[in-house]
Amino acid sequence: MKKIFKKIMFVVMASAMAFGFAACNDDDDDENTSVDSKVVGTWETVSMELDGEDLGIYVELELKSNGTGYSSSVDNPNKKDKFEFSTTGSTLKLVINGNTYTYQYDIRGDVMSIVGQGVPGESMEGTFVGTFKKKSSSSATTVPANMVGTWQATTHTVGTSTVARDIRITIYSDFSGIVSDEGVTENNDFDFTLSGNNMYVTPRHGGPGFAIPFTYSINGNTMVLSGEYGGPVDLGAGGAYSATYTKIAK
Repeated sequence: MKKIFKKIMFVVMASAMAFGFAACNDDDDDENTSVDSKVVGTWETVSMELDGEDLGIYVELELKSNGTGYSSSVDNPNKKDKFEFSTTGSTLKLVINGNTYTYQYDIRGDVMSIVGQGVPGESMEGTFVGTFKKKSSSSATTVPANMVGTWQATTHTVGTSTVARDIRITIYSDFSGIVSDEGVTENNDFDFTLSGNNMYVTPRHGGPGFAIPFTYSINGNTMVLSGEYGGPVDLGAGGAYSATYTKIAK
């Protein structure tokens, strides 16, 4: 993508991922396992890439506080394969069929990914990035009617800088949208999900390769959009993003 989300300073986030995991023993008790409490929960795949190429694999992960994990494919959710994991600092270790895989991880909000060499549980070499979003029963199944339409902002705050830029975001009712940056829309389309007042945006062309978390609020024809990792386009500055958008078309 030429514009959208290229300068987002997203620290690689994460938790354990797995696919093709074979079941290990069924003993869930391991009192000595070190687990970051933030990784505990159920996570859905946003993307998995090897050397920048999308693997097209989507799994759901259930990560327990005792260091036991289960993975299941979206095609066969009832078949759960077991693995073990632990965290130390920013290091995540997965144990699959007696083999240990080591990655670096970080978690920001409800979005996560891991990064390292090789695909867990597979004989596939290269730089692996897996990104996930925490599953929530509150995830929206429809786009709010007051969110649908075209929104314009001309002033944006990025870090400590104020940037003047004509940016228009058009949001559709099918969880898709497009950004116009000074009139340019080519390759700036995206998909998104909603959970509470959080908006997770995934660019369709390029971008960082995972869903970008934003927080939004709408009051009448005014929408405030903010995030920790930059704005919806390259604004020439880094840091937390905030801007007020005005609806100009329904």
